[in-house]
Amino acid sequence: MEKRNLEQRSAIKFCVKLNENATESYEKLKRAYGEHALSRTRVFRWYKAFLGGRESVEDEPRSGRPCTSKTSHVRPVVRVCISLYLKAVPSYTVNYTHTHNGSQYAAITPTLPMSPDMTEPLL
Repeated sequence: MEKRNLEQRSAIKFCVKLNENATESYEKLKRAYGEHALSRTRVFRWYKAFLGGRESVEDEPRSGRPCTSKTSHVRPVVRVCISLYLKAVPSYTVNYTHTHNGSQYAAITPTLPMSPDMTEPLL
């Protein structure tokens, strides 16, 4: 957490104690911190939290471990694992699907055995 964010949260808490409204608090932060000021939404959220009785300016503890890997580093490893798996089990195929946010998923599906004339799968 940046020291600047903690300072701004403390300033918001101070403004709440002075009975200033959230808009006044936001305007003062913009004047004091300029482009480094918290966003209007964040100021209003923290203002509401302090108004509701919150005392701490620190973030709440989060559960779980933070993500430490990047998709660009993982994707080649996954492709190698899939290709090794497919060599071991040749009756499966992989279809890669792209999502709107750039993620890529691999769907591994069984390949149906074909009839001798290769026109349709045997069921």
